[in-house]
Amino acid sequence: MRRIKLNSKYTFPLELDMTPFMPGGAADGGLKLAASLDASISSNTDAAAAVDNKATVRAFDDDTDEEAGTELPADPLLTTPWGDDTKARDRAIRNGMVYELFSVLIHSGSALGGHYYAYIKDLETDAWHCFNDSSVTATDLDSVRKAFGGTNTSRYGGAYASSASAYMLLYRRIEPERNQNPPKQEDLPPALLEQLAAASVEAEKLKKAAEAKDREIELNFYYSNNRVQNNDHRDIKIDRKASLQETLQQVRKAWEIPESVPDAHLKVFRYTPYTDDVREEIKMEEEKKLEDVGFRSYWCQLLLMQADEDGVFEDVDDRKYRLNIQAHRQSTDTWEPPYKLNISKTARVCDLANAVAEVYGATADDLTICKASTYTVPSRIPLSETSLASYHITTGSDRKLFVELEPLPQEEALFKFDDTTFFADVSTFLNSFEVEVELPDKTTHSLVVDSRNTWEDCKKAIQAKLLPDKKMEEFQLWYLRYTYSQTTVEVTNLRELLRSGSLSTQKKITVKFGRALQPGDHPVSFRLYGGDAERSTILLGDDVAMNEDSPVKVFRAKVVELIKELKAKRLEAAQKAEKSPPSSAATPIAEASGADEDESEGKAGIPESTYDEDAFIQALPEDPARYRLWEISSHTPSRPMLGDESMCRLYNSKGFGVQLLPESGEVKKALDSGRIYFYRRWHRDQMYLGPIKDIYVPGLSVSIDALKLQVAELEDMDPSNVGIAPVPRIFPYSTCPTEIEELSWDPKSTIKVDEWPMNLYSDGAAFYLRDNTAPVKELAADETKALEKEYNKQVSAFSAKTYGTHSNYYNRPEKGVVIKTRAQRKEAEASAAAKAAGKEADNGNDADDGVVADV
Repeated sequence: MRRIKLNSKYTFPLELDMTPFMPGGAADGGLKLAASLDASISSNTDAAAAVDNKATVRAFDDDTDEEAGTELPADPLLTTPWGDDTKARDRAIRNGMVYELFSVLIHSGSALGGHYYAYIKDLETDAWHCFNDSSVTATDLDSVRKAFGGTNTSRYGGAYASSASAYMLLYRRIEPERNQNPPKQEDLPPALLEQLAAASVEAEKLKKAAEAKDREIELNFYYSNNRVQNNDHRDIKIDRKASLQETLQQVRKAWEIPESVPDAHLKVFRYTPYTDDVREEIKMEEEKKLEDVGFRSYWCQLLLMQADEDGVFEDVDDRKYRLNIQAHRQSTDTWEPPYKLNISKTARVCDLANAVAEVYGATADDLTICKASTYTVPSRIPLSETSLASYHITTGSDRKLFVELEPLPQEEALFKFDDTTFFADVSTFLNSFEVEVELPDKTTHSLVVDSRNTWEDCKKAIQAKLLPDKKMEEFQLWYLRYTYSQTTVEVTNLRELLRSGSLSTQKKITVKFGRALQPGDHPVSFRLYGGDAERSTILLGDDVAMNEDSPVKVFRAKVVELIKELKAKRLEAAQKAEKSPPSSAATPIAEASGADEDESEGKAGIPESTYDEDAFIQALPEDPARYRLWEISSHTPSRPMLGDESMCRLYNSKGFGVQLLPESGEVKKALDSGRIYFYRRWHRDQMYLGPIKDIYVPGLSVSIDALKLQVAELEDMDPSNVGIAPVPRIFPYSTCPTEIEELSWDPKSTIKVDEWPMNLYSDGAAFYLRDNTAPVKELAADETKALEKEYNKQVSAFSAKTYGTHSNYYNRPEKGVVIKTRAQRKEAEASAAAKAAGKEADNGNDADDGVVADV
């Protein structure tokens, strides 16, 4: 089906006389205007020709006047039926037949989408304004005329044709005795005036902050101090209207340049780091602003150059190479700071050697020079009369030259360059980088690593330098793999090279104590379902190393181990808090005990829980057979791990739910012979949900009646009275009590439980249960509101505990303001005073004073 937006031109007046449409109006033209409108809209040419009066509201298919119907007035917006006859207009107003246009609602766009805004008239000044989202601007009648519509497209318009035209007109009857203008600001309640003043101040602050944000640009400043420069840079965010001198002072502060260095010893250049190109100088004149010299975009790269003590700057010239010299001294195995050397592009290699020797006080004939980059193997440049240009030193990456300032060892004189010590030193320099190592005590340390080494080499270095008392298998290494999601992963393959991951860019390693992952190991989490009605979860362990080939009994044993650790932690916390530790004789709630259910007998709504989580934890049995493991999908149990079957393939951060079973132990279920469902009983006479329970149903596709029969036996109910309804697969299978009765109760008994609408087609699915003979408790409006509020509060608390998130949405009160005129307030105050004196208020008005109140 094709979507079409009709954008035909349709004029309308500022004032509309409704007299012709009223009974008795036919004597003065009758319903001819209505007929004209019908004829024009339906494009019925014959009918339109029969109407000879001028219509002030008319439809068009395009902008031409070659349409059937009446003649188009000169200005349809201003032309009125009575023309210049003011007496006729006054009579129509007295008869209540004249309406004035005060708002035009606009749709801009096509049938596939668009935007809505409105023109609204100030009824006091007759000025028009455009209300477009948060923007309110003054406008004029020309804008209102544009709302007539009309396009240059085909008769019906294209589906994607964009246009703006009126789709609703709002008129108000002109009745001076009753018409009221909107309240003036001074008529508003004092409390609201204070809010408006505060909001105005805050809005002005936000406006200025937004404007400053729009003007903000980021400058990346590199720094060359007397020809010494590395690849570091400092980023400053500054208003593009800031002066150049102000910018210079911020850069000085960012690079911590001493005050002893005068501004005259500093220059700023446009700079391209990748090619190391220093371009035009920017004169840091006081009267100029950043935007005056072309800094309007968000991101710019610059070079701050500092002169030597004599005020001599580096000679930057397009006719010269700007070479990055990295010098090494073999005797001390140290690298000199990087140095920028400017040399003519026509220079020879021997000229380069002489220039370098002069800088470092070395002998030119003793130098060994090679060029290299992070992505290329070092290659030697022989000392000769050959031109530098023949070695293709033309780009920034190739302008990095390594120089050995001392003669190579005599025994290496006949070696290939690849076999020399200097080659090894250069390769190590190119592949080494510094990383931050964070230990479990949150202290950080610096460590230099080689990207050609393996993670095992890195781990040995960390052990030797930072953890000498720990064995290799007693701690783990983690690093940030994905910057966007801040996902950290454990290093599982120690033979992997450091360069193969993202360590060289993230440059951070986190150390955690615990058994390091072995082949097939993955960090997983275990959460125990609590003993309360909602079965809120208790974290047993996160990032627990488990092997994917281990049987279920190994996982159960790990659960018991984690429970013992949790008990010890809770006891220690109780002792620190100087409170009595919970009794170990407490009875654990294996199936979400019905204690709360019994205590709530006769009460309405969600019952108060007496659940004590510490007591529940201390009473947990330490028998692995008492626990059932569930695979978790989106925090919801999805597949039980039964018997000694091998686990499915694990992955990092996979979650498992742990369910405490009754003393009878695990259900002896053959694989694929039945399913385990969850259910909750709905007490309609008390308006609350009972605790979560589970039921094992033999067979993969049983009937609704068979399910009712089995659950009736568990709940001691008459099967004929059992009602069931499907539940969304969202743990803890909870629905607002005021909505449960609206669910699809009691599907046809002929369908199977795994068919629609029950959809109990897998383990972990759930349903609601009720007694159909129980009466539904009738709730008053305030009781319904209180019940919904309590339910939302419960959901929010459960989410905060289980998922680590908390929302104040459900508990946030809505605010409303009652606005009254000054006369209305005085009347309300008089009424309140009369009531306070024990008198009956004559007018019966509410004593509400218009202040903010919860709705």
